[in-house]
Amino acid sequence: MEIWNAFSIAGNLGGVDESGQTAPSTENLWDELLSDGVVVWGTASDDVHEYEALDDRDAPTPGKAWIVVRAHALDHESIMDALGRGDFYASTGITIDRYDAGPDGIDITFRTISGWRAAKFSALTRYLTRFIGRGGRLLAERYGPNPRYPVNGDEGYIRAVITDADGRHAWTQPYFLEM
Repeated sequence: MEIWNAFSIAGNLGGVDESGQTAPSTENLWDELLSDGVVVWGTASDDVHEYEALDDRDAPTPGKAWIVVRAHALDHESIMDALGRGDFYASTGITIDRYDAGPDGIDITFRTISGWRAAKFSALTRYLTRFIGRGGRLLAERYGPNPRYPVNGDEGYIRAVITDADGRHAWTQPYFLEM
């Protein structure tokens, strides 16, 4: 399921249109499916339609959203197997170096940036990770580049959304407990 489309008119965050119709965010829709027991993985994409106006922030240009696959080898079969088992994450610019999910908890390490951009914020305040469970419930928020969530058993599933101070995101796939 596409949870983030980088085209500026995609409506990822939901909202109310000019007629008063309310639309849920793509993450809310994802959580509804997951809460109903549907195993569906979340993706992000550029939705590229434009290759000329690369400096236009609102143009549907490449390099704005993608998935990163953890495959055993760089070949078609390994990549497709990883996609099938949900061994990938979606991103708009955050790089996850390590993701471990198991019955004891979820541990994530992501790459921090350096230089002048990093100087604006400390590593602790630059990154916020929200752990989400059944029904879209916020389970915990953690600051910093090494968030951890200990499983307590009633979450249904656990997924993480990482946001940095520049508004970039990464979404992990859900880790399922007993539903």
